[in-house]
Amino acid sequence: MVGLLVLSLPVNTEECGSRLPLPTKSVELQKIHEIEDNKNVEVIENVAVTAYTDSGLTASGIPAGDGIVACNFRKLGTVIQIPHLFGTRKFVILDRMSKDYRTYPRNRRGIDVWMRDHDSAIALGVRRTTIFIVKQ
Repeated sequence: MVGLLVLSLPVNTEECGSRLPLPTKSVELQKIHEIEDNKNVEVIENVAVTAYTDSGLTASGIPAGDGIVACNFRKLGTVIQIPHLFGTRKFVILDRMSKDYRTYPRNRRGIDVWMRDHDSAIALGVRRTTIFIVKQ
């Protein structure tokens, strides 16, 4: 079932490249506000977003790749959006973060976005932002 979620997501490797697609156009910002107003979305503020480049298997048993995030405070298979960093793009939680990860915020709300190369992950750094949990 989890594998079907990944296959149904649009894969665009350009969005996880060395350039972060920040939503700056007013049309895209309008789309973000429409998502935020949607009753099928739970808004979680002040989440630390980082990146990783692991090429092994995720906690769900599938290889790490585009569209996958690691998160410890939601169940595997949860669909999320990170609108202020990636616009309306959707990600699926299919991996877990290390329990002794040193950059965790105090409230333990952190996610790791998979990126294809180390330079892209370093360029993202640690950013605090709002994420949307897409209810299904």
